Amino acid sequence: MWFRVTIFWNDRDVHYSRPGDYEMCLKVFIFCALFAVAYAGDDDDDCKITRKNLPEQKLRDHLFCDYSGYDLRPVKNSNITTNLTVKLIMKYFTYEETTATLTVDSWMALFWMDQHLKWDPNEFDGIKQVHISNNEMWVPDLSLYNKADQSGDSGIIDEITCILSYKGSIACVPTARHEALCIPDLLKFPYDSQTCTLRFGSWIHTGEELNLLLAKPAFTVEDLQLNGNWELASINAKRIAGKYKCCPNSTFPSLEYTLVINRISPNHASTIVIPAVVLLLMTLTSLWIPPVKQERMSLCFVNLVSHFLHLQYVSWMVPTHGRNVPYLVSYARDSLLLTCFTIVLTVILRNLIEGNPKAPGWVSSTVSILTGCKAGEIILLNDYSIKGISPLKSEEDEVNIINNQNSNSPENKDWLIMAKVLDRICFLVYFLIYLIMFISFFP
Repeated sequence: MWFRVTIFWNDRDVHYSRPGDYEMCLKVFIFCALFAVAYAGDDDDDCKITRKNLPEQKLRDHLFCDYSGYDLRPVKNSNITTNLTVKLIMKYFTYEETTATLTVDSWMALFWMDQHLKWDPNEFDGIKQVHISNNEMWVPDLSLYNKADQSGDSGIIDEITCILSYKGSIACVPTARHEALCIPDLLKFPYDSQTCTLRFGSWIHTGEELNLLLAKPAFTVEDLQLNGNWELASINAKRIAGKYKCCPNSTFPSLEYTLVINRISPNHASTIVIPAVVLLLMTLTSLWIPPVKQERMSLCFVNLVSHFLHLQYVSWMVPTHGRNVPYLVSYARDSLLLTCFTIVLTVILRNLIEGNPKAPGWVSSTVSILTGCKAGEIILLNDYSIKGISPLKSEEDEVNIINNQNSNSPENKDWLIMAKVLDRICFLVYFLIYLIMFISFFP
């Protein structure tokens, strides 16, 4: 039943003939207001009486009438251990190597017993389970030990509604975001794998009070969403007993989930690896051009600038706070040094050939030995055969005289042959160095 009390009050239209008129109007107003409040209160009481007749409301009143276990373990004997079973249901994860943080979005399935919250279904209209908020009962203080940000509350259970059965068993599945510290190992970037851990445990309870157990199975990845940068290679879970010398009579168990993630690297291969291969070919190609050619010097300088830009790009792409120097950075650095050495070698050989200094005896002897054996002809690719070198040693054979634009002296020809020998040796050495670096670089 509802009613409305309307009082119109206008001071301008009211004229007090006696002093008691004002007091009388005020008393009438207060009486009406009190009557309205009392009537509304009667409605609420009727509502409460109606709700108390519901079986579930009776059950809740029965369970929480004298329940005071919000901060106390849900056992009737303090010597009894509370077992907490945990299951990790992964939904999504990301990894930021710049901040060394692994972020995992998951559902944490938690199961435990509360001895204070039991009832007989026959006494409450056959009700065997009810939904209850975690704010109404005791919940375990499960925390992430290796949290990236140690400030604030380390607990993982937030506002959640749990299922309580008549036997006292409780099942909660809170959604949680875990941000764990994980130092990257970028040795094989961009083909690297990271091993990260999530370690959970109680913040205040010992193992004798709260025992942590892994569910069977301990984790589920069936609902895991794809990650564009990383893929989950494997995940393992284990229970750590937590026995320490400092506390021989107590244990501090924890649950550790180990994740191995691999970087998805097609984009990195296109922007980093392929340019590195192109620069390698430029360096090896420059050794096949004769030192006296201007094209060789131009190619060497272009190669040097390209190596420098590539090294800057790699250093920008790869984080610098990892445990080890990435092979890719070492490769770009060493390849840049080889390019610098190629320029120095080109300048030296060019000055020796164009300056026309007299070749030392050991140079002439080395040239004669190389041109006089099969291995030397293979190294020189038959450009300087024995018949071609004979006239350079003052032996008459006008058919196979080697042409040179600068000089026809035997000393200059010796330097030409020695320069080519050095180029071939450097080519083989460079090739072996690059091969070793690529074997170490690629997975």
